[in-house]
Amino acid sequence: MKRPELAVVMPVYNEEGAIRNVIRKWSDELQRLEIDFEIHAYNDGSKDKSLQVLRELASQNPGLIIYDKANSGHGPTILQGYRENSRAEWIFQIDSDDEIGCEGFEELWKNRKRYSFLIGHRIRERQPLSRKVVNA
Repeated sequence: MKRPELAVVMPVYNEEGAIRNVIRKWSDELQRLEIDFEIHAYNDGSKDKSLQVLRELASQNPGLIIYDKANSGHGPTILQGYRENSRAEWIFQIDSDDEIGCEGFEELWKNRKRYSFLIGHRIRERQPLSRKVVNA
């Protein structure tokens, strides 16, 4: 099994409406940057058609790897993704709801070798008021 330069970990829960666009945008951006990548989408027991959409996308995108698991929550799913993809040189986490776009990723990627750990800060413009209040 080859070691990808970048493993993208993405927990997915009930995102059938957004997931197609999220995968497309991130795949396009990572290809544009000429990164050897895999997107690891962890379906965390979705009750909608997220898994079906992911399987359709994976049939057209060999860099998309799907995991179907019982619901364990956002945090445990992310940790599972980190553990299972530690062979990659770099691990990056994205959400499946399209709240965080790929617009700032190129700058993070350019700086990756200058630091042991990089974290981005998101501006919550597209977030509904209820989530802004919870996250404040």
